[in-house]
Amino acid sequence: MQNTAQETLSISTAFRFRNPSNGYVESISRPFLWCLLFGCCYLAYKGAWMAAVLAFILAVMTAGISWLLFPFFAHQLIIKSYLQRGWQPVGDNSVQATPSTTPIFDFRNPANGHVETISQPFLWCLFFGCFYLAYKGAWMAASFALVLAFVTGGLSWLICPFFARKLVRKSYLDRGWVEVGVD
Repeated sequence: MQNTAQETLSISTAFRFRNPSNGYVESISRPFLWCLLFGCCYLAYKGAWMAAVLAFILAVMTAGISWLLFPFFAHQLIIKSYLQRGWQPVGDNSVQATPSTTPIFDFRNPANGHVETISQPFLWCLFFGCFYLAYKGAWMAASFALVLAFVTGGLSWLICPFFARKLVRKSYLDRGWVEVGVD
């Protein structure tokens, strides 16, 4: 009887998503464990390529220490990846956009209605530079910011945040997201 309760708990905590183009259903369970064991390879396996690339780069830069931090974020990174690609939650998945205390602007994915709130891009870009831009999907701007950081010895890292809002907004609009609110 106790095994049934544990199985029910593990099934109910698994998130499932359906691909709208072919109906395929993918399940996400125990992302913390799998990301701890396989790191960026697990993120790539689940299709969270942006997170996988960032995890790999940070693992190289930190001599693998970041490998111990990414499992704490794996669940949200994978869910976000599925929603951004247009997959739809199946069943009673409680996948909602988390409201921010200081929203700057919101974007809605027209394929599945997922709302992404972009808050404090200046601050995030100041702390994480080109990695924040890459995380938000502004790959061209992130590449340019990385090259510029190498050329200027990191000084451009202090200038990039002033353009972060515009770069992230342009990236979302270019990928087909719809802006739903502006402060």
